[in-house]
Amino acid sequence: MRLQGSAVIVTGLLLLGTFPVHAQDEELTHVKSRQLVSYAAIRKMPGLVGLTFIDVERRFVVVARRTVALTASRSRGVEPPWEDVRESEGPLSYALEFYQRKGALFLKIAMSDPGYIFVGMHTEIGDEVDRLFTYWQTGSAEHLIIFARHGERISKAFSSGHKLSPEFVRLGNDGEFYMVVAEGRLFTRGGKTTYPKTARIYAWEGNRYVLKKEVPWEHRLEALKDQWPREYPKE
Repeated sequence: MRLQGSAVIVTGLLLLGTFPVHAQDEELTHVKSRQLVSYAAIRKMPGLVGLTFIDVERRFVVVARRTVALTASRSRGVEPPWEDVRESEGPLSYALEFYQRKGALFLKIAMSDPGYIFVGMHTEIGDEVDRLFTYWQTGSAEHLIIFARHGERISKAFSSGHKLSPEFVRLGNDGEFYMVVAEGRLFTRGGKTTYPKTARIYAWEGNRYVLKKEVPWEHRLEALKDQWPREYPKE
C-alpha cells in the first residue's frame, strides 16, 4: 500500500467533480452519462478546488468542485449548474465528480454531494483495491468519507463523523492499518483533560472498512492486540 502523490490539503476555504442522475444516497451517486471530456477540460472546470487520480494507471480521476444549489437542482432531475460562488448568491456547496478514462477522453461515472465543506483528499494505492480518503467540515465536527475503486466500479467504503481525527494503527511492518474512531472529544479546560469514552475499531475487509469492536478509549491499543476482551461492563 502506498500514498498517491497528488494529495490536496486545504487552508481555510481555498483549495486546490447528460442524463438525469439516479441517486443511491447523497454520498455516492452513480451517473449515466454519454458526454466525453478531455483531461485538459476537466482541469479547467469552473469551481475546481481539488483533483487527483485514484489509481496508478491514471484511468480514474476525481475532482472536487465548489458549487451552489446542488441538491435543489438534483431534485428536479437535471444536472446542477456549476457556478463560481463569487458570482452567485446561492448557498455554498462542494461535491466530488468521478471520471473514468475511455480512450483519450474521460466519462463521468459517479458523484458525491454529502452537503459538507470540502477540506482535502488523498489516495492509497492497493494491489486490488484503491482507496480515496476525503475530508469534510460539517460545522460542529469533521466527517471522513472513504471511497474504494475495485475493477471498474467506485463504491463507498466508509463514512463517519467525528470530533477527534481517526487514528490509523498498523500491527507489524506488513500488516493492514486498523482505523480507530473516537466517540467524543479530547480537550483541556481549566487544567483538566477530558478524554473520549469509547473507541470504535475498524478493519479493512474486501472493499470496505468493517466495525470489529467497540472498547474503552484508554484500552484501544490493548484491544488491537487482542489484549482486551471484546465485551466489557457498561458504566
